[in-house]
Amino acid sequence: MPTLRMKRTRRCKWCLVFTVIVVYGVIPAVVLLFPGIVSHIVLSYSVPLYFGDLKHPSSAGLDAARYVSVATNTGDTLGLWHILPESVLGEQKVQEKPISDAEFDSHMASGDPIFIYVHGSGGTRGQFTRVYTYTALRGENWHVIAFDFRGFGDSSGETTEANMAEDTVTVYNWVKKHSASSPVFLWGHSLGTGVATQAARLLSSKHDAPDGIVLEGAFNNIHDLLEVALITMPYWPFPFLLDIFQDALKSSDIQFSSDEHLRHVRCPTLIIHAEDDRIVPVELARKLFKSVVSEPSVDQPRVTMHVFPAEKGYGHNRLNQAPDLGTVVRQFVEESQKDKRKA
Repeated sequence: MPTLRMKRTRRCKWCLVFTVIVVYGVIPAVVLLFPGIVSHIVLSYSVPLYFGDLKHPSSAGLDAARYVSVATNTGDTLGLWHILPESVLGEQKVQEKPISDAEFDSHMASGDPIFIYVHGSGGTRGQFTRVYTYTALRGENWHVIAFDFRGFGDSSGETTEANMAEDTVTVYNWVKKHSASSPVFLWGHSLGTGVATQAARLLSSKHDAPDGIVLEGAFNNIHDLLEVALITMPYWPFPFLLDIFQDALKSSDIQFSSDEHLRHVRCPTLIIHAEDDRIVPVELARKLFKSVVSEPSVDQPRVTMHVFPAEKGYGHNRLNQAPDLGTVVRQFVEESQKDKRKA
């Protein structure tokens, strides 16, 4: 008669067999038959990760911030937040009165740097890790514009890589319309770095490049990332299975080729990365950096990289906790402005 231990062992064996069949058989077969499913996995735009009211930034703990709806050229709308610098937040608390849209516009045109935050896959602009970054940036007395791409959050329309870049350009144009001569920067995080570089390339081609771009947790291209992503670890020993996912990305026109886009960007770039980032290994950020600096063009703007030590434990989402983050970025902002004045 089988003992309890024997029953448990048999059950574990069946679980192992089932897992192997699903991981190495079912999942690759589904991707092979329905390659478009990969875009949902990579972009994860249907995963909210935030259940507050996106039309009210205060629901995410952000005071002195407003909600704005911006129209795209396809008739869709993008939801965004304009978050004022810490100094203005302090004034509001003293005066104890709401800030009008006219006052928001006036502050935006005051000359303080403006950062358009281009978030990564999944969630919305209200995700708490992103809010921490907004808070860190506003603490340096910078404006923050946080928005959701089409298909994310409360923004309408279809999510594609091309649309994400175009949405960033749309938000940039809205900011420029209201910011007078204030310097405007793009800040991409994770997958958003691939979007930010593509948007900066589009703007550069129109001779309207931003004042600079900051790439946090960046990678060189999605195909190299797939080779080392933890989610694909079971397939690392089997290149032919990895090729199924690579082909699915190509058929869905998902590239996020920052190494290609950055060569055509006509503004300074700062790459910041945590050495202990396990989601996007720092080696991919170094590849991106080397792809530009190893073959610089005649008019290639400055590209710099700053790596935060592994012992700090910032990982992929906690660079906003680095006490010296503001110092690193402020130096970049000041040098970018000097470069602009010399041009």
